[in-house]
Amino acid sequence: MYRKGLVIAHFHKDGKLRSDTLSILQCLVPLFDHVIFVSTHLLDSERDKIPACVTLHVRPNTGYDFYSYRFGIKYLQAQGGHWQITVMNTSFMVQHPKRLVVNYFERCSSSPDFDVLGLTHSNEVQPHLQSYLMTFSNHCTRHPAFIEWWNQMTPRDERFAVVFHCELGLSNMLQKNGMALTAVLNTPPLPANNPSHFHYKALLEQFGIVKIELLKSNPFELNLESLTCAMAQDVGFAELVGESLEN
Repeated sequence: MYRKGLVIAHFHKDGKLRSDTLSILQCLVPLFDHVIFVSTHLLDSERDKIPACVTLHVRPNTGYDFYSYRFGIKYLQAQGGHWQITVMNTSFMVQHPKRLVVNYFERCSSSPDFDVLGLTHSNEVQPHLQSYLMTFSNHCTRHPAFIEWWNQMTPRDERFAVVFHCELGLSNMLQKNGMALTAVLNTPPLPANNPSHFHYKALLEQFGIVKIELLKSNPFELNLESLTCAMAQDVGFAELVGESLEN
């Protein structure tokens, strides 16, 4: 039998907790045996907002999300036993927490025969699971190559290097060791673009989330008219977007 652990990598330039982060955290706590919230910047006044049952760790702002994931994974493994471990960051805004819970997190429980599960699969540079939300099976977390990969990680502070060596490197290592990579979002594959941006409508409709980078800079210059209309019709959604833009 295995236990389920969740590692959340938090970043906010002003050290705050967004309301959507707190909402999804409240929904997820009952689903896991242990939740670890790792932040690289958190005001003292914000700490009491985190549920008492959650392990909070604040670390220096180095190594991006992967070094926060590393802390949480090693923390859980140090507890002993077998673990299914989910990692997620706060780079996406959650409009509908329950939609994300039902269509992703409950999938992890109802379909336990996966090696590695991610929300989206990308072909950008090379095939890989995007690392903003991934779940490693207990079989995967016990594999010597998985343990060694995290143990040997060194912090990288240049974003491209993190994406290349960590996000792509993780999927590459997993596949080389016989792990199947499965994506929950079922959409036509894109040749070499970011699915978390290009499939933003499907992500919002099916999972209730939207990537903050899309809201802030829209690097691929996509048509965001549907988001603009949704904000005009839903004050709550517009407020969440406003919070995300301040992240």
